[in-house]
Amino acid sequence: MYTKTKQKQVEDVLLTQIVVTSEVNNIFKYNDKIYSSQSYESGLDPDMSDFAIAFYEIIYNKKIISNGQIIDMNFAGDTINTGIYMKGQRKKVKLENRHCLANFWVIPYVHGRKREKPKRDYWDLYLSYLKENISAYDKNFEQNHDFKDFKVTQFIPENVNSSTLMHQEISIKNRAKLLAKSDVGDKLWLYFADNSLL
Repeated sequence: MYTKTKQKQVEDVLLTQIVVTSEVNNIFKYNDKIYSSQSYESGLDPDMSDFAIAFYEIIYNKKIISNGQIIDMNFAGDTINTGIYMKGQRKKVKLENRHCLANFWVIPYVHGRKREKPKRDYWDLYLSYLKENISAYDKNFEQNHDFKDFKVTQFIPENVNSSTLMHQEISIKNRAKLLAKSDVGDKLWLYFADNSLL
C-alpha cells in the first residue's frame, strides 16, 4: 500500500542531489547525495545518469537509451531550472539543488542537450515558447497532442516561475510533490527502495 509516509520518502529522494561518477557501476546514497553510474556515452551529466534514465523510463513509460545512445531524439534528459542571470552580471548564479530528479525531464535533444533550448533553463519562459510551438505542431513534439497534454506528461505543477532562485526552488519542490502523489509514485518508491535509497 502506497501510504503518505512512502509519498514523503519519494519526495525526499526526488529532491536529493545527484552526483555522477565513472568509478562505480551502481547507484548508492552517501552523505545525503545519490551517486550514480552513467551508461549514456557522453560527458558525465546528472540528468543523463543511470539513475535519471530509470526515473524517465518510469514516469514516461518509454525506453530512453539503448547501447549508450539516445533512442528517440525527442526524448533526451535535460535539467529544467539551473539558476538566474543577475542584473548587470554575465555569469549565471547557479541553483544549488538543480541536480535532482524533480528538476529533470525529457525534451527534444535540440532544445536541451544540444544547448539550443529557447529561453534556456527558465522553466516558465520555455513553457511559453512551447505553448506556441506545440499549437503550431512543431515536429519535435509529435508525441504530444497539445500543450495541456505536454504539461500532464511532464508532471508540471501550476504557476511555475523561474524568475528568482527562490521561485525555481519552489517549482522544483512542487513538481516533487506532484510526482509523489501521482500514479507513478508507488513505482518510484519501489525503484528507490530496490536501490536502498529510502
